[in-house]
Amino acid sequence: MEFQDFCDEDGPLPHAQLIRSGITLSELGYGRLSNALNCFFDRVGPTEDTEPCENIVESFVLIRKPGCKCRKLLGSTRGNNLDKLTTTTTFFRLIGVDFVGSKQFASNVSWWSQHFLPNRLRMFGFKFYNNILGLNTRTFHFAAAHNRNCFFCSASPHPTNTDESFLHLFFQCPTVRAWQESFRNQELGGVILDDSALRKFWFLGILPNFAGVNEAVLTSSLLFQYCCWEEKLRKRRPSYHTLITIFKENFACILHSNPSLHTLSIELPLPLFRNLRGP
Repeated sequence: MEFQDFCDEDGPLPHAQLIRSGITLSELGYGRLSNALNCFFDRVGPTEDTEPCENIVESFVLIRKPGCKCRKLLGSTRGNNLDKLTTTTTFFRLIGVDFVGSKQFASNVSWWSQHFLPNRLRMFGFKFYNNILGLNTRTFHFAAAHNRNCFFCSASPHPTNTDESFLHLFFQCPTVRAWQESFRNQELGGVILDDSALRKFWFLGILPNFAGVNEAVLTSSLLFQYCCWEEKLRKRRPSYHTLITIFKENFACILHSNPSLHTLSIELPLPLFRNLRGP
């Protein structure tokens, strides 16, 4: 179904009219689509009645793939007040870092919408910043006989019973922390980072001496976290060599599939980018 099949310039067509046109949407499906559309335009519409407003046809019907424009509009309307969102305050409380500002954090929360990222990685990025990943401490409440302990800690040579919380899995777990330290030494040139700077890099993709969020640095940090997450889901505890090989294969594909990101990486004086950008 195309956008114009469901809407006209005044909004969604009546359910009965859609059925007569051969579009057999259930009442539930029709209601969900209508609610989603109304919610979207409530968020991107003018804040005052005196402001001009485009109709649906002018905004989206003539666009072949309106998804990018939809995400851009949503990002632009929410970029100035991210600190007021519950998901934002929860995220910064979990990682123990002061809020970095709406303009800077907007790059993080919109990262998942980049078209050059694999779908599974995009989904991880969305869940990562919205705190809805299937951590053991969360799935423990819904799955029968499910263990809430950290998988890596339980599978280590000296197993411990430590809850698999968000901060633990992506920052405090000894196994993941050892992988991250090896990454910092080998791929970031051994840059010295205190606890606060480490948290900002692994959760926000921010490095000292860089102005704002660099998309290539952010992609590298989140991709590495994603690789750790995937090993957790597969219930494997590989060596760092195996993990970094998986990471570099994925990172090279991402860099070469996006010319702007590839160009941006050339300017970064870090071993990770020098090794991947080629001659």
